[in-house]
Amino acid sequence: MSEAVDVLLFGLGAIGSFYAYILTKSENVRLTVVARSNYDAVKMNGLTINSEVYGSHTFRPYNVVKTPAEARGTFDYVVCSHKAIDQSSVPAQVAPAVDAKKTTLVVIQNGVGNEEPFRQAFPDVTIITCVTWVGALQTSPGVITHTKSEHTQIGLYPNEKVDNALEQGCLDAFTGFLRAGGTPFDVVEDMQIKRWEKVVWNAAWNSVTTLTLLDTQSWLSSEGGMSLTRQLMTEVIDVARKCGIPLSYDLIDELINKILKMPGIHSSMHADRVAGRQMEVDIILGTPLKKAREFGMKVPIMETIYTLLTELNVYSLSVTERNISQQLELSRISMAPSILDMFSLAGRTAMFTGGTRGIGASMAVALAEAGSDIILIQRDNSNTATKSKIESLGRKATIYTADLASSTEVSALTRKILNDGHDIDILVTCAGIQKRHPAHLFPQNDWDEVLQVNLSTVFTLCRDVGAYMLSRKPNAAGHRGSIINVASLCTFQGGITVPAYAAAKGGVAQLTKALSNEWASKGINVNAIAPGYIATDMTEALQNDKERAESVLSRIPAGRWGNPDDFKGPVIFLASSACA
Repeated sequence: MSEAVDVLLFGLGAIGSFYAYILTKSENVRLTVVARSNYDAVKMNGLTINSEVYGSHTFRPYNVVKTPAEARGTFDYVVCSHKAIDQSSVPAQVAPAVDAKKTTLVVIQNGVGNEEPFRQAFPDVTIITCVTWVGALQTSPGVITHTKSEHTQIGLYPNEKVDNALEQGCLDAFTGFLRAGGTPFDVVEDMQIKRWEKVVWNAAWNSVTTLTLLDTQSWLSSEGGMSLTRQLMTEVIDVARKCGIPLSYDLIDELINKILKMPGIHSSMHADRVAGRQMEVDIILGTPLKKAREFGMKVPIMETIYTLLTELNVYSLSVTERNISQQLELSRISMAPSILDMFSLAGRTAMFTGGTRGIGASMAVALAEAGSDIILIQRDNSNTATKSKIESLGRKATIYTADLASSTEVSALTRKILNDGHDIDILVTCAGIQKRHPAHLFPQNDWDEVLQVNLSTVFTLCRDVGAYMLSRKPNAAGHRGSIINVASLCTFQGGITVPAYAAAKGGVAQLTKALSNEWASKGINVNAIAPGYIATDMTEALQNDKERAESVLSRIPAGRWGNPDDFKGPVIFLASSACA
């Protein structure tokens, strides 16, 4: 695995969350996100994207903070995807994350003139500027809906103080992250042309959908809608051409034809108005209008629409200030997890032994069904059935090989997984072996092997993963991780001709209690599941012994042997936040 690249994403709205998803798909990106209104939801549950392109996924950034200063360090890339409101105040906010010797700033916003406040604050830093054509909406805190609309135009905002080859290298590296994430993009030499083209688009559709509350199709089919839109686009192009940006008036037909091929849509500005939030009026219309005034140009449509939107912004701000307490209370209510959310494992990773067959395979798949990615510990790579089932659910499954009868291999296992960049939220120790002999004839080497696999390996993994969990910051609920060991009915009743197995499983129960006594107060839940008589290959000899099988069945109140899927519910509960 290549060296980690630290990326800070500032602005976790719909667009920011979309790019967070894209960036986390690059294996060497270590992403920290700055969240504000959705902080609690993202910290607790991660981010969920429901995409017409990528499907539904929940993922957890490496770190979630409220401010760049809280991240306590500088970054290789600082991605600014916030709403372009009060842009001049943002450089001071991100400054704690910027090191002029290594940081590259990436601006992903609507509007023109976005880069200048950053250039003034950070004159020696490379700036990458982007225009995004992504259709996304944050439907609830931390939950994003993404349509099929997706494209990024990206290029440099050239800095004469920085070597061009160095700047190009920074651009190439960042486009590599986009490529790894699977999102389409174009590298553009003169990004200011593309910024002004997007402003023509935004000035038209953002403005009219916000002022009229109509979607684009309804507006264009209304009386005078098409004519007014063309006049507004013409005025913006007039200003751009006066600024030296060679836009063609053919762009008007191109953009109108593009919007007519789409279903009627609203805009992010419309969503902000409906939600009572501040809107990106100045960066979209204010800057072109300011330029028009400097040139002494007459732009009556732009003047009128800018005035109306500015007054709406003032009204939204006053409403927000008057109702801040009520809105905060509603926000707290909307962020409260539902009962089903408490059982979600979305964005988490489970390390799992014994997941290739029987109870272990069912439990590993269950964790994936609840949203967890799975690290499978196997003797070798020959059995990929569980891995395939997990991946068919849209979750990640990674196999690490180790001989659990080897204390040397087991001791190196957790360190290797962590060094490869994996997180471990959940540990499940389900691997076990069985050796049957009368106690007075039990071979020493069989005893040693059963105790090693069934007890010593469990201790080593609990110790090493537990140490890692103790080093993590607890989440908002004070939780650091979950450990689930698999004991047995033999833990309590000893069994017949299985003294090593009974001794090991008895030890698992006592180990679980000991670890829980130490770690429960530190945010690590340690529990054990003790299966009874379950129809698996491990109990095949017992099932084939007709007399004993009948005796066993007569003692089971349910009147049947258990099956591996019976353990799906319990393991999800013990791994989730529902298990306090």
